[in-house]
Amino acid sequence: MYGWAGKILRVDLSTGRINEIPTSKYVPRFVGGWGIAAKIAWDELPPEIGAFDPENRIMVMTGPLTGTIIPGTGRAEICTISPITYSFQGPTEDYVRSGIGGQWAPELKFAGYDGVVIHGKADKPVWIYIDDRTVEIRDAGSLWGLDTYSTQEAIWDEVGSKKVKVLCIGPAGERLVRFATIATDNGNHAGVGGAGAVMGSKNLKAIAVRGTGKVEVAKPEELYELAYTMHRLRYRPEARPPYGLYGANQHRLGHGGEVKNKELIEHWKRDTIKGVACWGCPIACRVVFSVPDAIRPGISNLCSGISRFRNATRTFYGRYTKNYLKVVGLLDGNGVNCHDIEAIISWLHGCYEAGLLSEQQTGISLKDYGSYEFFERLISSVVTREGFGDLLADGVHRACDRLRGTGKEIINHVNRGFQEVYHPRLLPTSALIAAFESSQRLTLYHTWATRILTKHCEETAGRGWLTNDEWVGRVTEVFGSDKVIDHSDKGFYQPDKAYLAKWTEDYKTAGAGCFILCGWVMGHFWSWYSDAPNLGDPSPENESRAFSLVTGIDMDVAGMLNVGERVRNVERAIMVREGRRREQDTLADYCFTTPQGKDSSFELASSVVPGRVPGPDGHWIEVSRALDRKKWEELKDAYYKERGWDLATGIPTRSKLKELDLKDIADDLEKLEKRI
Repeated sequence: MYGWAGKILRVDLSTGRINEIPTSKYVPRFVGGWGIAAKIAWDELPPEIGAFDPENRIMVMTGPLTGTIIPGTGRAEICTISPITYSFQGPTEDYVRSGIGGQWAPELKFAGYDGVVIHGKADKPVWIYIDDRTVEIRDAGSLWGLDTYSTQEAIWDEVGSKKVKVLCIGPAGERLVRFATIATDNGNHAGVGGAGAVMGSKNLKAIAVRGTGKVEVAKPEELYELAYTMHRLRYRPEARPPYGLYGANQHRLGHGGEVKNKELIEHWKRDTIKGVACWGCPIACRVVFSVPDAIRPGISNLCSGISRFRNATRTFYGRYTKNYLKVVGLLDGNGVNCHDIEAIISWLHGCYEAGLLSEQQTGISLKDYGSYEFFERLISSVVTREGFGDLLADGVHRACDRLRGTGKEIINHVNRGFQEVYHPRLLPTSALIAAFESSQRLTLYHTWATRILTKHCEETAGRGWLTNDEWVGRVTEVFGSDKVIDHSDKGFYQPDKAYLAKWTEDYKTAGAGCFILCGWVMGHFWSWYSDAPNLGDPSPENESRAFSLVTGIDMDVAGMLNVGERVRNVERAIMVREGRRREQDTLADYCFTTPQGKDSSFELASSVVPGRVPGPDGHWIEVSRALDRKKWEELKDAYYKERGWDLATGIPTRSKLKELDLKDIADDLEKLEKRI
């Protein structure tokens, strides 16, 4: 097999049994990553299995491109039943997936495995050591209680090599904090869905791997040429855009709305040590900062991890300090998702203002919010589950349940308990993705929110290097229609937006979810470094061609989208088995009652230009809207038709599943419907 290592490792922690299964059981039909994991979940995770049930699986999957010279192929996908999901009807434990970058995933391929599937529960703390095809379950008694940084260092000491790559949990995962993360390297985390708590429930501290093999590819010379082209479309040190840069340099020199913040830029220039890239990537998203008095002297993170509490600390101290970076270190070291801590703070503030809770009841004062000491106290109470922190460690939704509904009206979540991102009231793609997902998948949102609505179009903010005509031309070229451009109040509900959402989901599911490519490398559609007349970047052609050259299996863009559609339908079948139907495919009430920007700082701030979207001719227009319920249901009808799902229930039709070579799933669903 080209591209695939050929084996999937399986570990039963209850019995200590270790075995291998052939990857050929699942490929090429399900390709890798999300696809293989979804099929295993369908076969092995009936809905009665909960997140902390020993029979729950932790699946860490790579793809056929992982570990090749194509840029952005350093990621793994971690899939499991989540302990943190929460529907509008109450608590759920749904199947979710969360990505993680760094160097671990290629190392697993070099060791001879396409994935690791773990179930059962050890009777004491353990860690798994994969040394090429030699696999051991080792005692983790001395590791239990260590933070994620110290865990990696202790494993390196034990095996005598820093070349070993480590996935691990911190104290939050050990204590089953429902939003605990899984970490690797310095600042890479699988943060969505609480997979760290699932590892903790199995007494599994870490999975370490060392591989000395390589990924065999079908057409190495042609692949080298494509990889060279893709690298140079992302970054060339000798030629830079007129504003902003990719990756770490964005954070160092400022980008988007922050480009004019001279104080922040000077802080970054002064305190940045270097940018750090995942395997073979030219972008270097992560930034390492010098913070001598933090949990470790070099704190590394990116994007929301860096910025989440930066402004709060600046407000408290009156200037930019390194205290927000120390907070990042606390979160990363303990293995805690920053988004959930932000949700906790927002909820506490709302409850205090409404008189529903008091600081005396919770023991948590917000008077020094923004100080390092505040975050230190809050994070410690959550991680140790001391006092009110025990409730908060279950997430704000379950905390409300334990308080008999107190504060429920304060919470605004867009769906399934996850915070709103990328303006669903502004962008129909974001609205539909949020409504039909079971987890917060930023890679899906990014396609329209930060790629197609590009910050490089000069009209958006008076800077950039694409004219409106060039932008409209390239979008029309990619999607075959200029109707997808119109995001006005009328255009929002047009049926072509359902096509657009489906295309986005299928494209990213195949490329980012199954091949596996980083969502920041694929789907740019244009590049400052391109030689094309409209600065076109040949996505998605490059991604499908990369798959062909690596595996030797011919695939064009249509074939790539077909892979994505197949996997989306398996995931939808899982949702249906979990009880998902049309009525659950929706958004929070505030999306229908309150215009965007009035109660959602992230929604407003993360827009390319706050409150503005492209109109019918591509030129940007002002909007301020809440969603219309009747038109929203009509847009859902259009989406179900695009998907080939039943309009009344949202269940994939038998004919659609058979068309996608999923007759086995169709048979299982039919039996399920008869039982119901």
